[in-house]
Amino acid sequence: MQPVKTKPGPDIYVSGTTIETSPTADAANNVATYWKNGVEIHLAPSEDSTKATGIVISGKDIYVSGSKMINGILNAVYWKNGNLVVLGKGAATSIVVVGNDVYVGGYTNVWARSANMYQELATYWKNGSAVLLPTIKSVYSYEIYHSMINAIAVSGGDVYTVGESTDIGGDFVVASFWKNSSGIPLVAVNPAGGTDRTLATGIVVQDNDIYISGYDESFSLDNPINYTRGAIYWKNGSVFSIATAAGNQSYALALSDKGICVAIRTDPAGTAGAYWMNNIFVSLSVNINPLPNRGIITQPTGMVAVGDDIYVSGYIFEQGPLQFGPEFPTYWKNGKAVTLPTAIDGEASGIAVVAAGE
Repeated sequence: MQPVKTKPGPDIYVSGTTIETSPTADAANNVATYWKNGVEIHLAPSEDSTKATGIVISGKDIYVSGSKMINGILNAVYWKNGNLVVLGKGAATSIVVVGNDVYVGGYTNVWARSANMYQELATYWKNGSAVLLPTIKSVYSYEIYHSMINAIAVSGGDVYTVGESTDIGGDFVVASFWKNSSGIPLVAVNPAGGTDRTLATGIVVQDNDIYISGYDESFSLDNPINYTRGAIYWKNGSVFSIATAAGNQSYALALSDKGICVAIRTDPAGTAGAYWMNNIFVSLSVNINPLPNRGIITQPTGMVAVGDDIYVSGYIFEQGPLQFGPEFPTYWKNGKAVTLPTAIDGEASGIAVVAAGE
């Protein structure tokens, strides 16, 4: 009788940042990290201060976006197979590879002499060359000062990016969408009722359709504690509400064989991670036991769909009466948690899944 051959599972890559002790520093440092099938791989020594924000696999190559402090200045960077590429002052938040072209989204820090401060400008880099995106004009009366890209996609030769644009004080935020170098604000669910903030967090482009995840919140400057926040997504500019409560936000999205999926936090306190698909919420499980008198918060950060399987990156952390506890980098497959190893604690920021043999 012939033995039954089992089909090998996919390779699961997760980007993130771990906290590691440094032999040359008084305190622990952030270390850009990725995990392949649960094995921790550092992209920089613990003496450096680095973060990893996204990951993509192209053929046999592993690309990770992030940031690195160089001579006390924050720089946008990415790593290709562990080799560092410095893009310039700022930070990288996302990465995609199409053929031989590497696209990185983030922001550039530019000194604004009139304000005597650095100004963050939404930027993407193609093969290392920076493209500064135009300021999004707000639908309100305030002046936009800072902008940044949170996610990037490329389709049909066009570059699609989403993020946020804010005033100089950070009180007013507008979700922003750019196609190549042309930008527009995204319509909010609650454009009235005090100060309104909208953020765009993720993007998927398929065929001629553009899907964007995000959230909206409205509050009064006279009573900022009393606010509403809702997880939303946009399809081709039309906005759809997923869940409305004080703590609801959406952080990433993907398209599965069964439809659109959005990674969110769901309960009124904003502590329970989940993903939403076809009007059904799937909770992200918790596989740690908190210390006494502490609660658990699950935070999704990234998402990918492979067939019917939904993978979400993020982290789990403890919340005490006066402080937060350690963070546990985690990914979830169809809602079931897998904790990733780290020396002290850390966060997972993005995920890529490659089928066996690809």
